Amino acid sequence: MKKKIILCFTVVILLVASFFAGSYVKEQKQNEARIYRCRTMISFAIDKTEKENIDEPSARAALASNIYAAYQYCDDVTTAEQIHDLWNFVLNEGDNSSAKEIVVQELNAIFNSYHPPKK
Repeated sequence: MKKKIILCFTVVILLVASFFAGSYVKEQKQNEARIYRCRTMISFAIDKTEKENIDEPSARAALASNIYAAYQYCDDVTTAEQIHDLWNFVLNEGDNSSAKEIVVQELNAIFNSYHPPKK
């Protein structure tokens, strides 16, 4: 009788532990996927900035949309702040003659600094 109680208790502990382990793994995968989505949106913004004339309102709006999407997927506070500042810059000063170089530099810096954690 005592062995059955110990066995049942062990099974319950293992089930609870497996639930929490599964939840942790799922959360880590979701965080990693968000980082990849953010980096993808940043790479789209880099391509758009390099290939299109961002002096045009429609191109600048599309660029701002890509940058804002990257901001939505970014969970790192410092990086999100950088992305948000860049988004504001594109909206307010995107028609500036030197804006394209500034935007490309900032996007590349953010892209190169924001990586998923190493396993």
